[in-house]
Amino acid sequence: MTIDTEALRELIRQACPLPWTLATSNSWRRIVDPYHVPVVSPCNQADGHPDLAFPGGIEGPTARLLIEGVNAVPGLLDHIDAQAAQVTRWQRVAESAEARAQAAADEIDRLRSVLDTQSATIQNHERQFAALRQQVLDLRADRDQLRKALARVAWSFPRDTDMIAAGWEPLEIEEACNAFDAARAALQGESPCA
Repeated sequence: MTIDTEALRELIRQACPLPWTLATSNSWRRIVDPYHVPVVSPCNQADGHPDLAFPGGIEGPTARLLIEGVNAVPGLLDHIDAQAAQVTRWQRVAESAEARAQAAADEIDRLRSVLDTQSATIQNHERQFAALRQQVLDLRADRDQLRKALARVAWSFPRDTDMIAAGWEPLEIEEACNAFDAARAALQGESPCA
């Protein structure tokens, strides 16, 4: 059923002002507007039959609004019910979307927390790497100093002739030379010759 809501609105504009109420004066019941002007009132026709009187007559906007308005009520109620059902469906969709959005926001928060933890771990590793790099540089400097010291020691190590003159036995001289060569190779990062 199609309801011409614009036609109903036009009838409301033309009819007696709303809201209407039921008024009684002893046994005289009638429908009146806010100013107590009768909208529908009982009367008797000239032939004695009871009737209803409307401002503007039976074809006037007030009478038509009573008939057409009442006839439109079932369709309007159906329309309201359909709209309410649609609103309920959209509310469920909105609630579902809100739940998904909240889950996504929670996941974003979790990922941010993981990212913060990973960033802290990376920064810690970078600090450790920088410390290790500095240790390598320090060890290289120490190695260079040890090589220089080894060169000085090599020049200060007694010669075979000095050891013989000092009364060393050939086996002692050979052991001392082998120990010196092994120490020099270890300091230079080389394998001593057999």
